[in-house]
Amino acid sequence: MTGIGVAAAITMVAAGPAAYATPAKGAVPHVAAEAAETPALDCFHVEFGSHATYFAVRPLLDVVAVVLLELREQGSTTWTPMHESWGDVFRLDSNHPLRAPFSLRLRNELGVTTTYTNVIPADWRPDQSYCGTGT
Repeated sequence: MTGIGVAAAITMVAAGPAAYATPAKGAVPHVAAEAAETPALDCFHVEFGSHATYFAVRPLLDVVAVVLLELREQGSTTWTPMHESWGDVFRLDSNHPLRAPFSLRLRNELGVTTTYTNVIPADWRPDQSYCGTGT
């Protein structure tokens, strides 16, 4: 599935291969129309080496750059800014064990802020990706 975004790949996997058979010339696949109406699924990859007091995540977004990423722990009302580590990886060094599930809030280069509630589950593991829809 080279050359397509994460959201499109997930849609293709969920729909199954028959939905993406080559259509007749000029025909529009039914699944493509449904995908346009479905909220985009965005994913976040928890980086290898993350643990209870160090959390690093890489947003897997198709189009725009992330300029701010914040994390909210379970039971908290406070958003903690994460620091850009290297490339497009953001990290949080905590002085206490972080309490998951985590919500993430990001602002992209266009100034749009999106919140992903509990996108990183309580049983998260390093080197895994987690997906959710933002609001």
